[in-house]
Amino acid sequence: MLDVRGQKQNPKAPDFQCPDANCLNDKGYRTGAWLPKGKVSPGATQPPIVPPVAPQAQGGASIGPSPRDTLLIELYWDSFDRVLQGLKTRSMSQGFNDQQIAACVATLYIQRARG
Repeated sequence: MLDVRGQKQNPKAPDFQCPDANCLNDKGYRTGAWLPKGKVSPGATQPPIVPPVAPQAQGGASIGPSPRDTLLIELYWDSFDRVLQGLKTRSMSQGFNDQQIAACVATLYIQRARG
């Protein structure tokens, strides 16, 4: 499926479409998928992502991800967004499958996490 959220002109249009123009549903429209309600399209204003506060265990020890883990998680998703944006701006989205995109994200993430 192709991410077409940035190209939508109608908010009711699907967020993702089949890359093959011959993929049609029973009504003759190109096969599509939508994000769950409440998810924001890239063109819309989004509130900043704030990591959740880890609950405190007895004795003051925290439960949940460490501050470093939280930073690594943010770095991963930033790497993911950068790869998708790079493919989109170069009109290369159709040339990559999910495994290839995941490999690109992993490579970028590993190199950035080392630095």
